[in-house]
Amino acid sequence: LDRLGMLAVASGRLDEGLALFERAARVAGGSRRAHLPIALALLSRPGQDARAAAHLRQAVRERPDDPDALNALAWLLATSPEAGVRDGAEALRAATRAAEVTGGRDPNVLDTRAAALAADGRFAEAAEQARLAGELAGRAGADSLAAPIRERLALYRAGRAWVDSSRLAAAPAAR
Repeated sequence: LDRLGMLAVASGRLDEGLALFERAARVAGGSRRAHLPIALALLSRPGQDARAAAHLRQAVRERPDDPDALNALAWLLATSPEAGVRDGAEALRAATRAAEVTGGRDPNVLDTRAAALAADGRFAEAAEQARLAGELAGRAGADSLAAPIRERLALYRAGRAWVDSSRLAAAPAAR
């Protein structure tokens, strides 16, 4: 069911994919394996961040050392365009754990931790963490990751958190 759900989502049939993921979660007793893809599918739809966060929290509860679930939860809580979903303190806890689990060597995780620090109002620390993330990404030749990290670094240095407003653009004008 998970694979069918992924295929449905990849082909743009989000409702069908979500139904398959949710069915897989019921069959598997609500395993992380189902919660993470449900959350990721929900994140492709405007206005679904709260539902996605609930699934990510469940995935983390079931596997507290899963760096993918921790990082996804932290990123969402730090950068959601939905103010009611953002929670800098919880984002920072999840991002810090993800950094611990990955040994502080994953630029994506460090980028997320920087966003969480900024969401928690700790801008100087966020800037330093983003600088480290950018250096790691640059050394790995991941320019497509390093460039947006540099943009966020400028925000943190200016005392501003980064919010993923690009996901709002996909929302319909009238609700």
